[in-house]
Amino acid sequence: IVAAPKPQDVVEIDAIRTLSDAGQIVIACGGGGIPVLEQQASLNGASAVIEKDLVSGKLAELLDAEELLILTSVEKVSLNYQSDKEEKIEKMDVETAKKYMQENQFGASTMLPKVEAAVSFVEKKAGRKAVITSIDRAKEGFLGKTGTVIEKRPSPKVKKGMAFFLLGDLLKKYGLCYPIYHTRNKNPFERRDRK
Repeated sequence: IVAAPKPQDVVEIDAIRTLSDAGQIVIACGGGGIPVLEQQASLNGASAVIEKDLVSGKLAELLDAEELLILTSVEKVSLNYQSDKEEKIEKMDVETAKKYMQENQFGASTMLPKVEAAVSFVEKKAGRKAVITSIDRAKEGFLGKTGTVIEKRPSPKVKKGMAFFLLGDLLKKYGLCYPIYHTRNKNPFERRDRK
């Protein structure tokens, strides 16, 4: 068994970014290569292999990508894989993915690194998403028509008008100031008396 440590950085990131920004298709960070360690002023190979999924997530993070597409041999991630209770997952948030990882739902050398890479990428910045799907369904996965999508759980949102009315009612109840009324065409902070 050969170790596959979690990647900390991509040595050639500046060159990759320059090529990518110039519209070039860059093939980088393949699996099975030899990772390097910085020792004094040089880089030396380690007795390990590069884990392709984790380094792909790291590359996407360093490039500040919005979406990570991980291609594999199955169309969607499954719970209870290859059992009579197998259940394909269309969407899951980061917290749910972490829960499934703790439950050992994903194979250690197959699906787990893919889900770990997706979670690590998504949770580091708002608005990111990851898609895991099969290589023959890559286009459909990119277009959101198939695959398993992993995103952050959205923050609860309160409608602005509702918030202003609630605030106004509370302030009026305790006699702190006049109520605030909100309409789409008017400034919600403008004070008005009822007629």
